Amino acid sequence: MNKICLAIIWIILAPLCLAAVTHPDQTPCKSYGPGGDEHGPRGWHMDSVGDLENDPPYYPIYWIYKWLFPITDADCRIKEFFKGQDLCFGQDLPGQQGPVTRVRLAAVGDMMVKKHLNPQTARHLFDDVRDQLYLPDISFGNLESPVDPSRKIGSFPAYNATPDQVRLYKDAGFDVFSTANNHVLDQKESGLIATLEFLDQEKISHVGSSRSIEERDEKFPVLEAKGIRIAFLAYTFSTNGRKLSSGHEFMVNLIPFNIIGEQPDISLIQKHIRTARDRGAHLVIVSLHWNMEYEFFPPERIIVLGHKIADSGADIILGHHPHVLQPLEKYVPSRSEAGPAVPEVLIAYSLGNIIPDAYQLECQTSIILNVEFSRALVHGCEKFWISRVSWTPVWWYGRAIPGSRDYRIINIEKALSHESDPSAYPFLKKRQLRKLHQAQNILHDLFEPR
Repeated sequence: MNKICLAIIWIILAPLCLAAVTHPDQTPCKSYGPGGDEHGPRGWHMDSVGDLENDPPYYPIYWIYKWLFPITDADCRIKEFFKGQDLCFGQDLPGQQGPVTRVRLAAVGDMMVKKHLNPQTARHLFDDVRDQLYLPDISFGNLESPVDPSRKIGSFPAYNATPDQVRLYKDAGFDVFSTANNHVLDQKESGLIATLEFLDQEKISHVGSSRSIEERDEKFPVLEAKGIRIAFLAYTFSTNGRKLSSGHEFMVNLIPFNIIGEQPDISLIQKHIRTARDRGAHLVIVSLHWNMEYEFFPPERIIVLGHKIADSGADIILGHHPHVLQPLEKYVPSRSEAGPAVPEVLIAYSLGNIIPDAYQLECQTSIILNVEFSRALVHGCEKFWISRVSWTPVWWYGRAIPGSRDYRIINIEKALSHESDPSAYPFLKKRQLRKLHQAQNILHDLFEPR
């Protein structure tokens, strides 16, 4: 009872704390681009918290408030900026000659630990989305947990996934994982090493944590599909206060993206992008564990940082950590020798959860992002571009059945198209169908503006 009372007090105090540290801007909404306003945007999403090493004392109250009630609103200028996004990427380039090679990438958000997720409860986990994950040439996800086979499964705040869970993902088609996230040290340095050894044993590529400086700087994965070589890089803003021992700082690609008031040093990313090009990578994908949890829009400083990393040579940026979806952006980078290979960069600020550990609708609604790269000769020179971007909206389904559980990732559009045929999805009841409609509205209103 005392814990319940304390939680109620926190919830009541959260808006007061929020009001004390944010200053909603009453400026009329106007055309806005990141960096184009002297004071920057203000609103619910304003820079009020940093990473866990630098959070003010009221942060736990605000965090609990957001966890219970994800922040869907934002300053009107940020919302207007994303609403105006044109997410249609070019099918072909002027002056194109000869055949076009096309490679498909699938990418998902955070893959959290589900304590009861196992081969028995996950028999139908990927039934509805198997084609979206298995058919692309490369599938990528953020593995937000150590996998130390010598330890039992661990839930929040010290995660540890089981080998069976990761094998489920491998069988579904995942080829490469980011291990750079704030839970990477949940089982200490020994758990980090055990995770990488297990992934090597399963022949799953990984990036973002390392056993040596050489592995960090020179042996990150460069995967090839249809002759196109794609490098994967990954970085995290925090390790939840868990420290690496002296001399082992190389073990986690740690960059304080969420520090307030200054732009972080991204020289490590720039160095790795140059190395990727030297190793023959045609395209570079950068996974960033950054941003504010349970907020649907990034703050201005994150948008500016995303642009800076794109200008430094990232062809796609895949964001993780907020546990809810955030918008996509088509960004035209500044042209420079060190810039990206593609003329238009895709920035996904947050892909949400594909395997959630929370029960809020917003945390169970996600997408499988599908990106098509193309290569062809243009005026006699080899060129690359993003030719198509699409996404499959998905919703996490779970229910108790006699003696077990049933977990599934539901293709929202497919399920709702069969709503009048109860035999197509017999396990979905009226309550779940209502949630599917609510999830569809979230996607339509916030992430597919036209």
